[in-house]
Amino acid sequence: MCSNAHVKWPFSTVSLPVSSLYRISMRIHHSWCSLRQIATVVLLAAIWFVQVSCGHADASAPVIPMPAVMRSIREYSGGLKNGALKPAASAVTPGAIPDLYDSDGPYQAHMAAIFAQGDFAQLEKIARQVRTDRSRLAGGFWKLLCFYEGVGKPATGDRSTDAQWAGHIADLKKWIAVSPESATARIALAEAYTNYAWFARGSGYSNTVSDSGWELFGQRIAFAKATLIEAAALKEKCP
Repeated sequence: MCSNAHVKWPFSTVSLPVSSLYRISMRIHHSWCSLRQIATVVLLAAIWFVQVSCGHADASAPVIPMPAVMRSIREYSGGLKNGALKPAASAVTPGAIPDLYDSDGPYQAHMAAIFAQGDFAQLEKIARQVRTDRSRLAGGFWKLLCFYEGVGKPATGDRSTDAQWAGHIADLKKWIAVSPESATARIALAEAYTNYAWFARGSGYSNTVSDSGWELFGQRIAFAKATLIEAAALKEKCP
């Protein structure tokens, strides 16, 4: 190729040597190659940084071999079967009701069980405690209310017979005989008379209640009222 050859541009009087065009194109090529090299170096540096960071993270949390994990599981399971592993004993205040009874149904059943054992002293202690601290169960019910509901009916509940109700009321009167100054025992008896009155009436509409049902209902509510009046006259008070 002749070095002094010229290229004629159409519609123009400007001419440009071919060698000049070559030099310009080579400069552009070298510039583009430089940019590509810089970008490649930056990319490689970023990849190296990520690998180093991950390496440090892995070093701080060593991998536990799977056989060691399975061995620990087998040892724990064997300890449970043999009774070697036992839960830590929690600190329980003497005389306190366990959390197992921290809802209305179980709490009432627990009070009924204590009453069935004839442990009137324990019932008196529980009643004084819940009156003083005004504590509630997990569901928000007053413990004192659930206390009286637990001792104010036979353990068989709505399935009780008249004989069972009579026996329950007789046991409440024994409690009063043991603790004549106890307002708790009298309020429990009044609760039982009220529940026994509803037992005679039934839970239906008023037009479904028999005349004898209404009569028994009135008599038993009167017994409950008289018992509460006796309790109000005692030194011990219960809200």
